[in-house]
Amino acid sequence: MSAELKNLIRIGKVSTVNAANGTVRVVFPDKDDSVSGELPVLRLGGTLAMPSVGDNAVCLFLGNGLRAGFFLGTYGSGNSGEVKIDGDLLVNGDVTINGTLHGGGVGP
Repeated sequence: MSAELKNLIRIGKVSTVNAANGTVRVVFPDKDDSVSGELPVLRLGGTLAMPSVGDNAVCLFLGNGLRAGFFLGTYGSGNSGEVKIDGDLLVNGDVTINGTLHGGGVGP
């Protein structure tokens, strides 16, 4: 991988989560524990799935350091396995749940 590309795509760990703004900060152990600026979390299919602190992180930067870029997602172990949705969720189609469904009642 070229040095230019290596600095655009970075792997780290989620250090803080700001669910209200849909952003995270990521720490990069290979960069002397440098911490990114507030990175917007990429929405997939209109759904904002916020990671947890400590999750593995894949980030894309705009070429001007660690201040401006995007949090693309998580991978592998270290993920909580939970999807957190702030707001409404509309599902068109079938839903399959493997495991136990926890939560409140059914809305109107």
